[in-house]
Amino acid sequence: MMTVAMLTLIETPKIGEARAATASGLFFSAAEIGGTGGPLVLGMLHASSGDFSTGLVFLTLVGIFLVGSTLYLKRISQEAG
Repeated sequence: MMTVAMLTLIETPKIGEARAATASGLFFSAAEIGGTGGPLVLGMLHASSGDFSTGLVFLTLVGIFLVGSTLYLKRISQEAG
């Protein structure tokens, strides 16, 4: 999945090969924050509520938000390019 995401990012209009390194650095920074933040937030919500359902609902909402953001950005890039 990471390879597909990187190729999609590089092929986005106005990024291309000239800004590929910057785009990949930002992508991996965001991925590492999410990779660390997800389990941390899930653990904190489990500690405060006593079960995993609160944390899983929160992570589901974050996932829905990210899918919606991706679709919105795709629409904007298609209109621009």
